[in-house]
Amino acid sequence: MHKKMLGMLLAGALMGSLLAGCGDGAQTGGDSGNTPSQEQGNDSQDGAGDEGQADDGAQGDEGAQGDEGAQTGGDAYIIAANTWGAGAYPLDDIVRNDQYLCDQLGLTLDVANNEFTADKVVSQLENQLANNPNAVLFLGMAETTFVPVVQAIDNKGIPYAFDSNFPGDQLMEKCIEDALCCGGVAAAPYDMGKAIAELAIADGHKTAVITAAAQGDYSHDNRILGFTETFEAAGGEVVQVSHSADPSEAVAKTNDLLTANPDVDCVYATGGDYLSAAVSIKEQRSDLKCALYGTDVDPSLIPAIQNGSVSAMNGGQGVCGSLALTLLINYLDGHQILDADGKAPFFVNLNPFIITAENADGFQKMYDAGENFVGMENFNKLLFRNNPDVSFDTYNEVLEGYAESVYSRLQ
Repeated sequence: MHKKMLGMLLAGALMGSLLAGCGDGAQTGGDSGNTPSQEQGNDSQDGAGDEGQADDGAQGDEGAQGDEGAQTGGDAYIIAANTWGAGAYPLDDIVRNDQYLCDQLGLTLDVANNEFTADKVVSQLENQLANNPNAVLFLGMAETTFVPVVQAIDNKGIPYAFDSNFPGDQLMEKCIEDALCCGGVAAAPYDMGKAIAELAIADGHKTAVITAAAQGDYSHDNRILGFTETFEAAGGEVVQVSHSADPSEAVAKTNDLLTANPDVDCVYATGGDYLSAAVSIKEQRSDLKCALYGTDVDPSLIPAIQNGSVSAMNGGQGVCGSLALTLLINYLDGHQILDADGKAPFFVNLNPFIITAENADGFQKMYDAGENFVGMENFNKLLFRNNPDVSFDTYNEVLEGYAESVYSRLQ
């Protein structure tokens, strides 16, 4: 992956969609940066070296042990993490996935709730670091937080990984060379828009409009680009793109969009709030015959696919943090994953799944059952303690096969 492309995954990449439905909700962490004080053992598992001594390119004492007082306790690791805020489905889904893996492995996940406030990110992290976690999993949603966060972690001397959003070019260059950086995992938003466009073309649509978050949101802008370039390359036309300053404008802006284009074949909503708005508007207006498509899966919209109101939606990228977490665990277990150049890997090839009328019932059952979409079979492939042959290539295989793996488990 070219560094320039990586650097484009700026903080705030998910901002538009993740702020959907933000409000008061159950909070974990808060200003106090509460960390469970869990006693940890002294022995690493399955191949970890003495005091965190790493093999196969992993870092030695400095990387796995950190500064004086940092804990190293085998598989009872404490992972400091954060969420941008509670109450928004995409954000809560990220935490659920992270917690699932930690519960399966007996790890402690300490999650600070940033309460949608950039100023709280660093102060809460500092509180967490004071309790000596083994590693940090960082979800960056404000560009200004990346530099002080990385600096604080480096000062502590413990490993870190990025969930979903990566820093800009200048800091990315430093992170790639940083012995404490374990990389990160993200989905490519361009490809998500492209996949929906391919489906809309296959369904026979020739004209489309797009309802999206404010311009400047990395994820939404690239979903728009992926959809538009693919749709128009196949002979279709994107007639108009509507942007909402925030999700509260979604209904009004989408209604205006459809009033101006009542005969359009299909609508692409680049986030869950915008798809929900389109569904609501279409239900109230008998003059609209357009098909609806969306990105960012929200299980509450699956019934709309089952009853034919929505043609398809794609997503499932809430697992990126839990996949990045395996990079940290491997580091702590003495087996750091490195790319072909011996550097920290930044994966942007998670292949999202698509929910359609043909598989909606199966997805509804999976969501109702609370199933994890990665599953321990795949997690175990990525964990050195359970797969001594895990490598950079193993990650590519699991990430690129993510959607097919989910489809195979549908009932």
